[in-house]
Amino acid sequence: MNWKLAAKAAGVELKVYKTPEDFAAGIETLPKDTPVYIDSDLGNNIKGEDIAKDLHAKGFTDITMATGHGPEKFAGLTWLKVSGKEPLFPG
Repeated sequence: MNWKLAAKAAGVELKVYKTPEDFAAGIETLPKDTPVYIDSDLGNNIKGEDIAKDLHAKGFTDITMATGHGPEKFAGLTWLKVSGKEPLFPG
């Protein structure tokens, strides 16, 4: 909800997906340089870093792990940005 409010205040179009399946279907038409923010812990034993790897393999170039984990957890993914869970939209 905080992300939706921050995006609206910044005039940013934000698309939010509740399931990996909805996300996979929704990104098919997005440009490869679209900023993508994903959490590490998605529930049901699904890891955001696995989805991020798949997105990177598909050519997405602006992927950020928005998580409570420290950046050292993702050090092997040199193309992956890491931030906290606070919205990152300019305001």
